[in-house]
Amino acid sequence: MCILCIFIRNWEKQYNRVKYPLTFYNYFLKRIRTCQNHNDLFNYIFLMLHWKFGTVKKGTGEPTNTITIEGESFTWSSVDIARDFEECRNDADFLQKCFQFRNGVISGYEFFRYIKEEKRIFPNRKLVPYVFLMHLLRPEQYPMIDQHVWRAMNIFQANLKSIYEKPKTWSDYEQYIKFFNNIVESLTGEGHIQLDRQTIDRGLWSFGKWIHYLLLDKLNQNLIS
Repeated sequence: MCILCIFIRNWEKQYNRVKYPLTFYNYFLKRIRTCQNHNDLFNYIFLMLHWKFGTVKKGTGEPTNTITIEGESFTWSSVDIARDFEECRNDADFLQKCFQFRNGVISGYEFFRYIKEEKRIFPNRKLVPYVFLMHLLRPEQYPMIDQHVWRAMNIFQANLKSIYEKPKTWSDYEQYIKFFNNIVESLTGEGHIQLDRQTIDRGLWSFGKWIHYLLLDKLNQNLIS
């Protein structure tokens, strides 16, 4: 087994499955990929936004905020990003564009410009929720991005000046896609145990988050001294 494969596997084990339950994620990701009507698509994306921003947890809550999946109950609390998305519930043009992007009718950049610059569905947000929406619709082409995987990428590339930065632009995302796909390809060749894209994503996220805590510790030590 290659060193990179071991690295990803070990860090993937540190992924926070309590805050980000995978049963919930996998269930709705599959339904987003197969649903055929606007109402279902909106509702599935709406729920996944709660997952992305960490408010979904196992257990029961208000009946309107509880669902049972494969024998497990999940509940969620309100999050600003989902309330922003509520404005799209009856937007037939937007939901049809989502289907077109999911089905490969329009390109990633075209869809990104539409949702961010024309519709501005997440006001005051730069990149992360827009990319997450793209990921939900085409997960095999568009990996999730946030400050943690961006930090992991910069560590891998020895770009230490950028480890304090966050991804902000489409150009940043294109850079990350290239990096992510290179890792996918390197772990699916002859002689390597194949790791799926989700495992790689979770491994990079956990590593990048650990680096984040190291940087915070260093900052606190400098303030104390």
